Parts: sequence; C-alpha cells; structure tokens
Amino acid sequence: MDYACLGDVEEIQEVIAEAFGPEYVAEEFCPRLDLHSWIGRVGYVESTRNCNFACSFCTLSAERRGYKTLGKEELRRQFDRLGKRWITIFLDNNFYGGDRDSFKECVEVAGEMWKAGRMPGWGALVTNDFFFKKSNVELVREAGCITLFTGVESFDDTWNARHNKRQNTVKPQVEIIQGALKAGIVFMSGLMIDLSTRTIAAVRREIEVILDTPEITLPTYLSIPIPIPVTPYFYECLDDDRILPGTKIRDLDSPTLCLRTVDPQPEAAAFLKSIQTLAGYGSRVVRHSRAFATRYRKHVTRDQMIIGLSGGALIVAPLLATGPKRIGQRRIRRTHVSTTEPVDLFYDPAFRVDARFMSYFRPTMLIDSRGRIGDHIAEDVEAARPRAPERLVQLAAG
Repeated sequence: MDYACLGDVEEIQEVIAEAFGPEYVAEEFCPRLDLHSWIGRVGYVESTRNCNFACSFCTLSAERRGYKTLGKEELRRQFDRLGKRWITIFLDNNFYGGDRDSFKECVEVAGEMWKAGRMPGWGALVTNDFFFKKSNVELVREAGCITLFTGVESFDDTWNARHNKRQNTVKPQVEIIQGALKAGIVFMSGLMIDLSTRTIAAVRREIEVILDTPEITLPTYLSIPIPIPVTPYFYECLDDDRILPGTKIRDLDSPTLCLRTVDPQPEAAAFLKSIQTLAGYGSRVVRHSRAFATRYRKHVTRDQMIIGLSGGALIVAPLLATGPKRIGQRRIRRTHVSTTEPVDLFYDPAFRVDARFMSYFRPTMLIDSRGRIGDHIAEDVEAARPRAPERLVQLAAG
C-alpha cells in the first residue's frame, strides 16, 4: 500500500492530488453510486459519522473521533444520487447520537424521500437510548422506517456495564424489542459470546432463553469479543495477559478464539465452532420463527417479516443466505484457536513471485509465540496507549 488514510473518506482527494496532480481532483466530492452495480436494490446513505458512546471493544473507541452530523442538505444530495431503491440503509454508526434537532432533520428528509416513492422503507443503526422515548419510535415509523439495528450484545447487565455499554442496562432489553416490534419496527441485533469471562454453560443458557422467547427477534450474528488493537478492551486484555500467544492480526475475527477461556480451551473451541451456526438447535430456531411470525404478523408488513426472520437464516445457514456461490469452495482445515490456526488462502501468492517478496505473505503478529507484542506493531501500540492525567500519575506515585 502506497498510502494509509487514517481520516474520513474525503482524504482520498489529497492522495489523488499527490499521486496524479491537483487537476484530477473533482471540485465537489460526489461518489458515483450509479457505477456500483454490486449494490443491487439496496441503497446506502449517511447522515452522521462516528459515535457519542465509547464501548470498550469498539473500533470507534480506538479512533477517538468526535461525533458529527453532515446536515440535511448533504443528505438530500445523497438521496438524489442514489435514485430509487428497494430499501435504503443509513450507514451511520449511531443514527441517533447527535443533537435532537439534527436527528429530527434527518428523519424529516428520509420521510420526504419515502413519501415521494423513492423507497418503500429505510433502516438505521441506533443505540439503546433511542428506545427510551416511545416518541422516537413513533417518529421514525411515521417517516417510513421499517427496521432498526442495535447492539444488544448480551442480556447480562453485568457484562454490558463492564464493557461500558451502560445504555444497555437502563431498560429491560426484551421490553425494548417488544415495544419496537409492536410499533411496527423490526428490531435487529447481535449477540456477544464471551468465553473469556463466562462459562460455556452460562452462554448456552442465554442462547436457549432467547430461542424460547418468540417475543423477540433472533440475533443476526453471534460474535466473540475481539481485542482490536488500541481499543480500551485490547489494553485490558494485554495487561492481564489474556491474549493467546501466536495470535495474528488476521485471527481477530468472530470464529477464532484469541483470548484465554474460562473452560478448557479444546471445549471452548469446539463450542465456538458449533454455536456459530447454532448446531443442534435447528428445530428450536424453526419453532421460534413460527411463533414469532404468528405473534407479529399483524404488526409488520410482509417485507418486514422477511427481515425479522432473517436472523435465524443468517446464523443457521450463513453461506446459503449471504454467499451461495462460495459453497463448495476450497477451504483450510481450521482449529478456531489463534495459537494453532493456520494462515488462510489470502497468504498464498496467486502466481509465482520472487523470493524477496516472501515477507509480504507472512501474517502480522499481534502476540508472538513468546507472548510478547509483535515487533512490527509494538511501537504503535504503546504510542497509542491512553495516558493517565499527569496529576493522577503524581498522586499514584505518592
């Protein structure tokens, strides 16, 4: 890579000017969405950037950028470039995180486009505090919103508080989900499987309770907490020696254990592998989906019901739901443990290359085999570590 852009997407203009000359930079930053044939019938817009919360495991907490709104005129320009779509998704990290006037302006613009027939509905990502006011749900529903995604993460308030997701502990999450669905908004969410602080039995009980509660939607994914470099969670895991030796940056994904587990590691790895697709729970997923459809068929439309039932499909048959063309492709034999996980096919050159490029196809180590920070990232990791205020350091030193 010749350039590493750490700012917003508009930084590409500086790269273009330096690489090709200022005459190649457009006067107005205007993405050509009409060239994105792969997007299909789904459209994407953004009204805000970043987030006003700081969850310990979130990449946004590592970036430490302030929340900002783009304004309703910019949003209108995006809709104009987008054209007519089946559904439009707001790419905002938190659609509700700014001041309430800006939020209402964005909802107003979305409502205008919906009433003009530009889309039959739209969706966005919000944090739990959005649902504290019933008027918020009613406002977006009247403007054409059909689905909202939020990070439930866990139904265990202690776990949420530990990771600075205190907004998830104010109101019972089952109550929030039910309220949204009855108001005509499909509630989508994800679930964290933290095997580093919870037993397999505890996680299994939580999943089974969800499967036995047709009043709520099933999560669209099951993920493990990932110690993404320079997040608060990363430094917590690093200082507590919880990251497994031999962990590669490439291992920082949902189906790979990279932290020490409460239960024996082989058992935790086997559970993680099976629970990714809810193996053994297929019949309960079907029962949940049937009961959910019966309960909410009068509250949501047909398209909304399809969205609401998609969580089970995304978990039980992820490739069939999202990438059927990849079924049957060659794969490596996995261990699901970072220490022993082999590198995948991305590290195999597509054609013969000179030996001097061999290092290009070696993974970057997060923690080496001796349990130390990888040489290539050690300096950056320490430079980005949050520092305590000088006064606190002096008091701690006596």
